[in-house]
Amino acid sequence: MELESFGGTIALRRPGEPRAELERERRRREREKEKEKRDRGAFDEIDEIIETAVEGTIEGVMLEVEEIVEGALRIHPMPHPMPRPRIH
Repeated sequence: MELESFGGTIALRRPGEPRAELERERRRREREKEKEKRDRGAFDEIDEIIETAVEGTIEGVMLEVEEIVEGALRIHPMPHPMPRPRIH
């Protein structure tokens, strides 16, 4: 049996067992990795939702723009210039 002091407290451990502060640090890193994986999954889902919404919005806007352009061309037809030969 070994005695070790961590910040004023005495912890008992058997030889070969990991030190308490190292074990706590390892568990903390594991929890952070798990949380990061969960967060990354949530961001992927949000990205997909946003991408779908943006694509749908762009398609809707393009249809409206086409209708506006067609309407404008019916009201104000584009002039077609008539080529005239130059006589000098």
